Amino acid sequence: MLFFYDMTTLYFEASDEDDLRKTGFSKDSKAQKPQIFLGLLVGLGGYAIGYDIFEGDTYEGHTLIPFLEKISKKFNLTKPIIVADAGLLSNENIKFLQEQAELYNIVMKKF
Repeated sequence: MLFFYDMTTLYFEASDEDDLRKTGFSKDSKAQKPQIFLGLLVGLGGYAIGYDIFEGDTYEGHTLIPFLEKISKKFNLTKPIIVADAGLLSNENIKFLQEQAELYNIVMKKF
């Protein structure tokens, strides 16, 4: 199965942080506003398969592995092929995926 995973930020006009809404890097250039990170997994046809929400000050590279583990368990996936950008495929994540080759198909390609 082929999946595409990416992250985006959603900011709030409120000025107060809470347990989820945190200031951090913003893809909308709204770093001064509290925000959340939204991770979305879609299939080949572009249909949403799953999502997760992360604290606004989370580094997007730290979301890939927990999300893969969660979605693989939820849907009983074996060896999914994940397409993600360089922000998600950090050296740490690549090393983990290579070490877990029995669980994940690893295909490295730069576009």
